[in-house]
Amino acid sequence: MPSGKVDQTAFKKEAEDFKQMEETQRQEGRMSLLADSIRDKTAKSYETAVWQYELINGKIEVGRPASVKGILDYLNVLSKAGSVKPSTLQGYISAVKTVSTIRTAVVFRQEEDALINRAVKAAKLRLAHRESEPKKASPIPAQAIRAMANMRLQEGTFDEEIRDAVLVGAGLLLRFGSLAPRKCGDISYCEEPAGLVVTLNLGLSKTALSERREVRCTKPFSCSANFCIAHWLRRVALRRSSEEFIFKRVAGWSTEKFGNVMRSTMRRWYPGKIKEWDIDQLSAHSLRHTGASLLVEEGCQPSEVKAAGGWSQTSSAWQGYALGALRRKARDHASLILG
Repeated sequence: MPSGKVDQTAFKKEAEDFKQMEETQRQEGRMSLLADSIRDKTAKSYETAVWQYELINGKIEVGRPASVKGILDYLNVLSKAGSVKPSTLQGYISAVKTVSTIRTAVVFRQEEDALINRAVKAAKLRLAHRESEPKKASPIPAQAIRAMANMRLQEGTFDEEIRDAVLVGAGLLLRFGSLAPRKCGDISYCEEPAGLVVTLNLGLSKTALSERREVRCTKPFSCSANFCIAHWLRRVALRRSSEEFIFKRVAGWSTEKFGNVMRSTMRRWYPGKIKEWDIDQLSAHSLRHTGASLLVEEGCQPSEVKAAGGWSQTSSAWQGYALGALRRKARDHASLILG
C-alpha cells in the first residue's frame, strides 16, 4: 500500500473485481474505455464515412481493423464517385481510423499514416474542381451589436432574454452549446483594484475538459455602459439561485431553434436592416463568429483572439471564425506594399 493520504479503498475494490473477470469482460472494458474518447455527437457524425468504408471492405471489428489497402480502395472509389468536396476527405478518413482504433485497439504505424496522407492528397487533387468556399454563419455587424446593447427592454421579457443571450454569447465568443446550459452557479466574481472580474465556468467543452471565460469592468460597483457583461453576470448571480439557468427559456433549445428565433426577432426589431446586416444568414454559430471578427477588426493580436475564444495558442481554427474580417483587413495590403 503506498503511503499518503489518498484513500485507496475504491481502487482496491475495482482491482479485485477486475481480477475476477474473464478475458472477454476485460476486452469489453477496454473497448468501452476507448469508445469514451469521443462524444456521442462526434460518433454520429462518423457514421457516413464508416458505412461507406464497410460497404467496400466489410465490417470493422476485432481481428479486422481498417487497413491501408482498405483506406486506399475507399479513397479511390470516393474520389471517382465525385460526390464529396476535397475538404471533406480528411475528415472521412479520420473518422474511419478513429472508429477502427476504438473497435479493435489497433493503430496505424507511422509509415502507414504517411502512405494514407499521400493518398488523401491525391484524392483531393482529383476532386479539386468541386472545391468551393465553405458556407459559414455570418457574423453580426458591430452596428447591430451596439444597437442591441442600446435597446431599452422590459425586464424579464422574451425579447430581453434573446438580446441578452446574443450579447453575452458574442461578447464572450461562446458556442451555443456552452451558453445554453449555464446556470447561475457557474458565475463567480470578485472586486479587485483593477475593477470587477467575473468568471463564467463552462465545464467540459468541445476543446477543453474545463473551459471558462473571464470578463472585467474597470468600475467595480456601478457602470454607465448600456450593457456591461461583467455587471450583468454579477447581477444575475446575486438575484437568482445557483441552480437556475442563466437563460431560462433558451436553456432547453436546440442550436437550430435559437438561430431561427434570433433571426425572426432581429427582423422584427430592425425591419429596415435585414439586407444591410445580412440577418437572414445569421445562426447560433454567429455568436462565436461575431466575437472573433470584431476583435480582429479592432486590431487585437491573434494570441488575444485565441485566448478570448478558448482556442489553443497553437490552433489555427480561430481563423475560420474571423475569415471575413481578416480578408477585409487584407484588402489594403496591396497599397501598403506598393507604397
